[in-house]
Amino acid sequence: MNDKIYMLLSYVKNKEIEDGEQLSKAEVNNIMKRFKNENSGTRNITYRKRRIAIAAAIVAAVSVIVPGSVYAYSRYYAKIEKTNTYQNTVTVKSVEKVSENEAVTDMAEKEFKDWKFTYLPEGLAEDESGWKYHDYETGAAITPCKYYLPFCGDEIKEEMNFSADCENYETGDKTVMINYKLSYEKEKDDPKNYGRVVWISFNDYELVLKLYISNGLPQDELYKIIDGIELYSIDEETFHERYGYADDENRRQNDDVSEGNIYDDCDKISLDEFTIKKTGDTVTYSEFYSGDISFRVNNVEITDSFDGITTDASGDPADFDSLTDENNNIISNTRTWYRFGDGITTIDEDICSSEMPYHIIKMNVTAEYSGDEYEEIGICPTLVNYNSLFGSVVKFEEDTNIPDGYAPEEAGFRDSIRDEYFISLDGLISMDSDEKNYCTKNYIGLEPGESADFQICFVCSENMLKKDLFVRFYNTDNNLELFKITN
Repeated sequence: MNDKIYMLLSYVKNKEIEDGEQLSKAEVNNIMKRFKNENSGTRNITYRKRRIAIAAAIVAAVSVIVPGSVYAYSRYYAKIEKTNTYQNTVTVKSVEKVSENEAVTDMAEKEFKDWKFTYLPEGLAEDESGWKYHDYETGAAITPCKYYLPFCGDEIKEEMNFSADCENYETGDKTVMINYKLSYEKEKDDPKNYGRVVWISFNDYELVLKLYISNGLPQDELYKIIDGIELYSIDEETFHERYGYADDENRRQNDDVSEGNIYDDCDKISLDEFTIKKTGDTVTYSEFYSGDISFRVNNVEITDSFDGITTDASGDPADFDSLTDENNNIISNTRTWYRFGDGITTIDEDICSSEMPYHIIKMNVTAEYSGDEYEEIGICPTLVNYNSLFGSVVKFEEDTNIPDGYAPEEAGFRDSIRDEYFISLDGLISMDSDEKNYCTKNYIGLEPGESADFQICFVCSENMLKKDLFVRFYNTDNNLELFKITN
């Protein structure tokens, strides 16, 4: 390190900077960048063996040669490290001032920036949500999140449990921290498993980027993507829109509003307060459109067959071959119970396994609209049950048949059919309507006074059918009506 300091001292001296001369932040940054460019050979960055360059001594050297109002080259400390057996911790924070005379950036002169990808592999592209990136053929996916440090108390610290290795290195103007979850290797053949989390700190700006990376993205491509990420300038208004920036006064007002728990005064709802509907009954909603929309459940069928199910929950053609056996019935399912690990010093431990069949609920429904003009009616059906603990109706949560000797907070389960095929507990897999009423996704188009028939299908376990199971079409406090599923 002494040699590096000597090289930097010589470099600065050769630039004929007079003793005591004060340099601006930009000038110091330019000196540092020129020094790095002129004195670095080929990049020494190798897979899982990259290391953060130590800049503290260089900063100290600059402060000796150029006393006065100066800035550190990297204004932020960023590091990921193993903090326990199965835990890694990311820390990003502002570094200490170089000197007591260090100037503070005037907000009026602040430059507003955002980040962007300059490289993405072929096939990996932004999806319709506008904030995720997918390659549906390979399973490669990136979900980005971004943080503005002043809104995080100038420090981010996240303990990531159930983690294995971690990697820390510097590239360009970025410090990169990669967390490898235990699932990265354990489920390496599952391209949709998000086994890596990448944190990126921009060394001289307040943004921190967090990327969730699926196993379908090769490691060499990940490095290229990271290297290509860069900042670009945006106007102040756009920055405010993207990062929710507000001045101190507005933030204080928002903090005042957010104090307290908005649920403290909420009354718990008894199941007796709900109207339980059955086959043939109608429920009407009036909150969403210019007129009422009503739903009548004509019949309910519990089946194992996919016959007659032609679309998925988005109304697009779907292939259920992966969920069916040779007779077009739903495949078998294995339920595995496990003891929870804390993700710090212990991991989940399997207890036992057993067969837990899954079934299909088919509901044929008639919708009728009484508004004044044509509407595209959104349908949002969900399987729910009554949760006595919270005094409310919630998405169904299976918590029965826990192995003997274990409390609910000690054990959980995983089902092979859901783990492999990503079927959620609310289970909606299909919505289908006549072509003339079909619009897009889970919408049907209705003229005033018109009705339409449609079919919705759910996947649920046999265990769910042993409890009181209901369907509701919308989540609304003004309409406490549920359709009960009966076998």
